[in-house]
Amino acid sequence: MKIVWAVSALFLLVSCKKELTQKQLEKDFATEYCDCLSKQSDKTPEQLIGEETIKCVEDFFKKREKDEAAFRALIATKGYDASLSEFDKGKLFGREIVVNAAEDLVNNCDIYVKSLNTIKDNMKKQILAQGGENAIATAIENLKSMESSIVSMGKTDQSNYYLSLGILHEFLNDTKQAVVFYEKSLAADPTTEARAYKMLLEKK
Repeated sequence: MKIVWAVSALFLLVSCKKELTQKQLEKDFATEYCDCLSKQSDKTPEQLIGEETIKCVEDFFKKREKDEAAFRALIATKGYDASLSEFDKGKLFGREIVVNAAEDLVNNCDIYVKSLNTIKDNMKKQILAQGGENAIATAIENLKSMESSIVSMGKTDQSNYYLSLGILHEFLNDTKQAVVFYEKSLAADPTTEARAYKMLLEKK
């Protein structure tokens, strides 16, 4: 009787197991990433959003190596360029999960939001300390003078360039232009930071 009950319970467990979906992966990532950052709360915001984030992301996907078949099935539905290797398709999919988790992080992860805001505040203080009240406008002018060479930059550099302009326009309370540049950053090379900064600005 015990064996029959155990087999029946196992059948129910397997049959009720949730199918792996991209949306669930994004929610799971946001939760686990936030927990991972919280365990390293003694680090600086720059360290949390930098090297600690890399470790947290690697840990999340390493834990899911056993779900490789399910991942492959999801990736097959994405319509990625057929000429890409399976590895490169996996990288694209993984990055999509991380970037799409921004909304959950903005709404539910205090340490992530606090880190982003502190980084932004530190950047503003540094700029003002170096050049006074007009330093922000000057920094924007200097960056915009480089815009003609943006096409020769790699996608990551383009994304960082527009992200910086978005933040600088936030410092001037120019919300409209800040959003424009955050969107350009996301179009060049989507990042969780650009999406989060845009969302935080739009929530104000």
